[in-house]
Amino acid sequence: MEEEHHHHAGGGEIVVRITPRNLERLIYILIIIGLIIFSVVSLNKGDCPVIECEVEPEETTETNTITGAVVTQVTQPETTETNTTTPKLSGEVDFFFTEATTCIINETQDKARLDSVTISIKNGLSKILRTEMKIYVWHGSTTSFSEINHYATKIDNVNLISGNAIARSFTMDSGKFASKGMFTDIDREKKVKIILWDTDRDEIIEEKMVTGVEATQLCAN
Repeated sequence: MEEEHHHHAGGGEIVVRITPRNLERLIYILIIIGLIIFSVVSLNKGDCPVIECEVEPEETTETNTITGAVVTQVTQPETTETNTTTPKLSGEVDFFFTEATTCIINETQDKARLDSVTISIKNGLSKILRTEMKIYVWHGSTTSFSEINHYATKIDNVNLISGNAIARSFTMDSGKFASKGMFTDIDREKKVKIILWDTDRDEIIEEKMVTGVEATQLCAN
């Protein structure tokens, strides 16, 4: 198909002939121009704004830094709490009297005295334990304090903080005894009793006794 347009101007004639081949070329040219325009517009627009692309990695870095600081601050208190321990309390006082020794002052005069006692105490109470130990030495079958009071002695000011314990021997030369535990009849076995006394409440906590104690050696002083 061919179209012809005739124009007359100044007596001349211009003939414009559009053939199918020319029409096809025109369409291709228009398509190429459209693609070029679209590409230019897309490049100018970009996938994301420049500011947003720069901000994203900065935010990630700050978040990591803050997270690390928080972990450090949380870990320190946990370590402190783990190292802090409280002793388990029984609510009672454990008292043991394991040994008593005596010594001879003057064998001719038949005089001897208490030399040492070995004890252990554990304070299972939730308060300070203030005590003294009242000690009695005698022989025979009698256990009446009224009959053996003249043999009495004591150790003052044995005090323990809650949860603490003590295990030791108290000797006559340690300065802990308030008086000498003197007795006679050296050749007879003795009994030694300790009464653990609560000085705050003015009452007995517990009493223990050992038997078969003999004076076989001279006192050191």
